[in-house]
Amino acid sequence: MFPRARILIVGNIGGEPKLTFGKEGRAILKFRVAVNNRMKEGDEWVDGPPTWYSVTTFHNQAEALAEVLARGSKVMVEGRFQLREWTTSEGEVKVDADITADTVAIVPTAPKADQGAPAKRFAPVPIPVVDSLIPPF
Repeated sequence: MFPRARILIVGNIGGEPKLTFGKEGRAILKFRVAVNNRMKEGDEWVDGPPTWYSVTTFHNQAEALAEVLARGSKVMVEGRFQLREWTTSEGEVKVDADITADTVAIVPTAPKADQGAPAKRFAPVPIPVVDSLIPPF
């Protein structure tokens, strides 16, 4: 068997992540991530159809992520990528894009204006000038 390709994606979780426990009590977390492809049409950028990835993570990482991830969470996923082909009961051939995650990080997002609190604006912090530290000229 050939080694799987590596991939890094950033997208949003679709549906609730599912935590299960395999043989020997090993934690397994599965969730799907949609990556929106942006395309330029004329002078405007528009969202194209999303690409969906099935993500699986294991052990302590799976248990920790199960407590904080939810539908709509923006995540960065890095791991081993594999395309898996299968046939439905109707004979239709489907292809799934699977990622076995090594790293999953939550991507922070700024709150939108219509979600209550306005987005924070950071002002520069003034640096105090101490006269005793300025050498005389």
